[in-house]
Amino acid sequence: MQDEKTKGPLKKSNIGKELQTSDIFYKHVVELTPEAIVIHREGKIVYANPAALALIDAKSAREIVGQPVMKFVHKDSIPLIRARIEKMLSKHKVAPFVEEKFISLKGKIILAETKAIPFIFQGKPAILAILHDISERKKTEEKQKFLEKVSILLSASVDYKTTLANICKLLVPHLADYIRIALIDDAGQIEEVAVYHSDPKKIALVKKLYEIYRDKSDVTHGVSQVIQSGKSEVIKRVTPQYAAFLKKNSELKNITEKLGLTSYMGIPLKLSKKVIGVITISSARSDRIYTQEDLQFAEEIARRITAAVENALLVTNLHSELNEKIEAQEGQARLASYLDQTFDAIILWKYSGEIIYWNKGAEEFYGYTKEEAIGKNIHILLRTVHPIPFFQIQSLLLKNGRWEGELIHVTKDNKPLTVSCKKVLITEKDGRKYVFETNRDITERLYFEKNLAFLSESSKVLATSLDYKTTLANIAELAVPHMADWCSVDITTEKGIKQLAITHVDPQKVKWAKELNKKNPPDPNAMTGVPNVIRTGKSEYYPKITDEMLVEAAQDEEQLKLLRDLMFSSIMIIPIRVHNETVGAISFVSAKSGRRYTKSDLVIAEELSVRAGLAIENARLYTDAQRAISVRDEFISLASHELKTPITSLKIYAQSLGGQFAKRSDVFRQEYFLKMDQQIDRLALLVNDLLNVSKIQHGKLEFDRKPVDLNSIVKDTVDMLQTTDIKHKILVKGEIKKAVYADPYRIYQVLTNLLTNATKYSPEADKVVIRLTARKDFVQVTVQDFGIGISASEQKKIFRQFYRVSDPKERKFPGLGMGLYITHEIIKRHGGKMCVKSIKGKGSQFSFTLPYTLSYQRAVLTP
Repeated sequence: MQDEKTKGPLKKSNIGKELQTSDIFYKHVVELTPEAIVIHREGKIVYANPAALALIDAKSAREIVGQPVMKFVHKDSIPLIRARIEKMLSKHKVAPFVEEKFISLKGKIILAETKAIPFIFQGKPAILAILHDISERKKTEEKQKFLEKVSILLSASVDYKTTLANICKLLVPHLADYIRIALIDDAGQIEEVAVYHSDPKKIALVKKLYEIYRDKSDVTHGVSQVIQSGKSEVIKRVTPQYAAFLKKNSELKNITEKLGLTSYMGIPLKLSKKVIGVITISSARSDRIYTQEDLQFAEEIARRITAAVENALLVTNLHSELNEKIEAQEGQARLASYLDQTFDAIILWKYSGEIIYWNKGAEEFYGYTKEEAIGKNIHILLRTVHPIPFFQIQSLLLKNGRWEGELIHVTKDNKPLTVSCKKVLITEKDGRKYVFETNRDITERLYFEKNLAFLSESSKVLATSLDYKTTLANIAELAVPHMADWCSVDITTEKGIKQLAITHVDPQKVKWAKELNKKNPPDPNAMTGVPNVIRTGKSEYYPKITDEMLVEAAQDEEQLKLLRDLMFSSIMIIPIRVHNETVGAISFVSAKSGRRYTKSDLVIAEELSVRAGLAIENARLYTDAQRAISVRDEFISLASHELKTPITSLKIYAQSLGGQFAKRSDVFRQEYFLKMDQQIDRLALLVNDLLNVSKIQHGKLEFDRKPVDLNSIVKDTVDMLQTTDIKHKILVKGEIKKAVYADPYRIYQVLTNLLTNATKYSPEADKVVIRLTARKDFVQVTVQDFGIGISASEQKKIFRQFYRVSDPKERKFPGLGMGLYITHEIIKRHGGKMCVKSIKGKGSQFSFTLPYTLSYQRAVLTP
């Protein structure tokens, strides 16, 4: 117990008050919070909530409680955490949020924002740590930073072969254990331009592997197949069925085994629809298995590699032609031809803004023909949005001769494009100035990065609640306007399909949409739309909604007018699946924005649906678990009440029959009924324990606290037990002169449990000692036996519900493991604490404390 004189922040802290005796608060706030909460004391973990167990891949608290807290801290964060712990315990101050690394039981690295709070736990200084998992967010940030490194490296040199070799070294080991990049040369042959392995000694093996398998007709995966199909491929796990052809070639099998291939991705390098090469990415680690998300990331890298190769070839040609132009003007036609071959927009304009050159790439980008663009002001034609005032860009051009950054241009059909722009200032001998500008469309890349962030944010939203209906409604809110102008979630119920949530960029239309859904509920037999998606479990994807489709879908002229007014342009309807069951659908609708959904959008939408399905499954599992616990507790309570009446009748009959045989001096038969009476008493105690456990679980264990004489309670308990146990002498040492504030019946119950255990587990001893010790603010009661003792590992678990020791030698003592749990809970609810000290083979000491007054009550958290 903490002394009343204790001063400083630990005394004033609200932490103890916040986590006081309320079981409801403890269960519903600490146990159900999505944030991981861990309490550690003296370097060891004493409590972890379910979110913390899930974070470190633990199935139960048993796997981590009692373990050193530093066991779960990454080596990079150990110095910081040790310093923080020492500072908090010495200065008693709450530590601010910091980012730290932890290690799960499966070896996974966890990045978390951590806040630590010092407080008193079971009478000793402890620390409560709150961990917010930011691994997913950091993963997204790292991907974005990595893509920036790739872009910087790709733009560092026009020698693309050297650049690609450096790219391989950058990707290994970040993304792979070994990588190979091959390009198709002018003769149509596959040329290996870069290969790298995390172990340089194995690079020769990677090269030899390709030389062996590239000409084999029975190979169904790899470079040749990716080039022929023009499509990416991913083999999540390289199983024997994927490598069946290895059996036919022992040398190939030997090399593959040495490389240890576990997972693989092959991505084509494409210019427009033409494949110019392939990048193969391979893992040799069992903990790195590629997913669709990894494939999307690799495809973005491939797009950047393709653009870099294209620009390198273009720049090489441009340099050559520009040198020729300086010497003679006849190279202009050929130069223009080269510039027209690139897919980037290349524009030459006078310093005043007048366009004088406009290549085919610019025509395709912006929709304006060369004739429409030449002579126009570039800034007015493309409605340029600069990141900084244009005069500052001009100043940088004059100072450095070049500028690069991101701009927003608007196409002829009013579509905004985000471009990566490079401007080079050219000054002729006569002083005239021109700007040579190249623009690359990065709208898709930025959208890819936004989608990664969107999926990361959606995962956080899905993890915030176990009420899946609320969670799915939040997902719909999150999808607008990121993915849609409209988003609705429909689920299946016993009465049919129910619209769970609907959101719109214009909140005023949500109410109208709900009323429309009530008036025109979906036809469960419809061959398209939400009913069909739920029925078939397959997505519906309409990249472009035409007027003909609206005419076909409308039931009458009024509905057709309504559909036209809604201005639908593109729709995706994705099933929500839990295991093999379709439980609902998410609809994404693009309307007034005019956005057209792509296959990439469909992949993101389906990934979101998968995560939503997992959230529903988790919610169902939790609900089922809570229902099972409730049914169990209700059964225990009902069974306990029902058993009391027949047990009481049995006891009366046994005592009556025993008395009759005693009158007849039939000692032999009387002994039978005495033993029966003892067993009935034991059965009554077990039933009573079951009933108490049920009351504790439901928070209905009643207490009648008042000032009582503890000496009297101890004496009455000892006198009662000594009448049935003549082997053990129960000695009472010490006397308490002040009254304690307690429920006398419950304290009698505690003493009975402890003394019964003491005599039961000390069969070879002849005494049990009770010590009463008066402290300043509380009383300490110790029950000591001289029996078999309890091992150190068992002492940490002994107060758990239904816990029995695992030692086979101790299994011969009967019991259900409820007595100590009930005893511990009674003392905790009195504002006291309970502990055990024991040496195997020498006995045990169980101690508990009780306050003198009602005001002196402390919070005791039981892990």
